[in-house]
Amino acid sequence: GSELVGGMLSVGGFVSAVSALVSGKDLHLKQRALQLLAARMAALPERLPQEHADVLLSMLPAVRAVLKAAGKGEGDALGRQQALVCVSLMAAKMGALNRKLFAEAATEVVAASPTARSPSPRRLAPAWRP
Repeated sequence: GSELVGGMLSVGGFVSAVSALVSGKDLHLKQRALQLLAARMAALPERLPQEHADVLLSMLPAVRAVLKAAGKGEGDALGRQQALVCVSLMAAKMGALNRKLFAEAATEVVAASPTARSPSPRRLAPAWRP
């Protein structure tokens, strides 16, 4: 249902609808919007027309905001995971168009990664002595 509608919308219409949901307060809608964005990004060709790339890049700040919140321990795990997938797909498809923008996003990706907030394996494992 929603994948079909998302595929029928123009890139601009899709970004407008998804951006509003990603920026909203409802966690379920935010998760679903990020899931739709990831699916749309995955379905796009490797080389995007510049006008499509520009419109899709306008989504990056909203996705980065989800990652920033996750880095502070806010939000939810599924939203964080979906945002990480979105940034990864966006970087793969459009990273060469704006390397600086994705380099800046890398700090949120690292901070939002589950391993960034979990204790290191060294702290969890007892010290081994022969």
